[in-house]
Amino acid sequence: MEPSHSSLEDEGLSLTAETFVQLYRFIDEARLDKALSCAVHIANAAEHLRDSAPASFADDLKEFRDRKVLEALQRDWEVVERTKELLSSADWLRVSHSAGIAVDYHNDQHSPLHSIRVQGVLDSGAESIVAFLREVDLYETWLPRFGRIGFRRCEEVADLGMTRMVVCNLVGCLPPISDRDALMYAFAADMLDTSGEVMVCARSISSWDDALVTPGSHVRAELPDVPKRVVRVDLQYCGMALRPVSANRTEVRLAFCLDPKLRYVPLTLVNWAAKKLAHYAFVALRERTKPEKMAGSLHAERLASPDRPVYDLLRKRLREKLQSPVDEDASAPSQIPN
Repeated sequence: MEPSHSSLEDEGLSLTAETFVQLYRFIDEARLDKALSCAVHIANAAEHLRDSAPASFADDLKEFRDRKVLEALQRDWEVVERTKELLSSADWLRVSHSAGIAVDYHNDQHSPLHSIRVQGVLDSGAESIVAFLREVDLYETWLPRFGRIGFRRCEEVADLGMTRMVVCNLVGCLPPISDRDALMYAFAADMLDTSGEVMVCARSISSWDDALVTPGSHVRAELPDVPKRVVRVDLQYCGMALRPVSANRTEVRLAFCLDPKLRYVPLTLVNWAAKKLAHYAFVALRERTKPEKMAGSLHAERLASPDRPVYDLLRKRLREKLQSPVDEDASAPSQIPN
């Protein structure tokens, strides 16, 4: 369900050049609900203007239409809502529950591939977890590797703003299986005022039309091709919900479905490996984000860097949420198993 669009209109938001500035600020700050409301307002107002938009924002309106900003925001909103629904669904089957980490799977009737869910409580702040997710060039320093199997490279293909990017991962495999890569659009959604969570979502893309590209985004003319002797996988969806409990404690829920394109490997083995790797990755994230492990690390340097304003923004939002009066959403019982 889309957010209500009445609030901005009730506040008398007029269609001016400043309206577009406000829209892109909402997008950059991951305020997806506010951005979508603003975009709908722009689209409705533009419908009345037709081709008679004032010169002061005619170019802004053209770019808004050409980049299909409203459609992209609606698509991202649907991803967030679907992720929240999946994470909270009762249709999961328990695989394991050890050391505070629960692993579940869901068997989709339309696909033999399992969706995987991993849940646990991390003794670290949400900003540290976000840093481990966002600093993609450091993935190979903490994600598990098993000999040649594991992350070999992850690069940021496009910086679309503080909270959106396109990334490409390369994962090593054992011969004769070819290495795999994944081209993904990833974005965050600040849902602290509604569900009390920060959402981080990702999915495979095949063109720039699959991502929300706003004015000022620096993108390549073409997305990277698949390297020779490499197979591009399909990340059908991936979503993580971070619910801050305190400054140094965060409930984390992750769900994903990945098609590794392993034609000659039995699906039972693929599904088993996905569950195991998800568990190991979650354990690594839990251990490496602990305050004592963060101290002096490259991730801590990035968190403190003035070149990363997204972390200052996130810390501010987390302080506001943790210091705010308890509301119905924030006081909801934990969905993480004991």
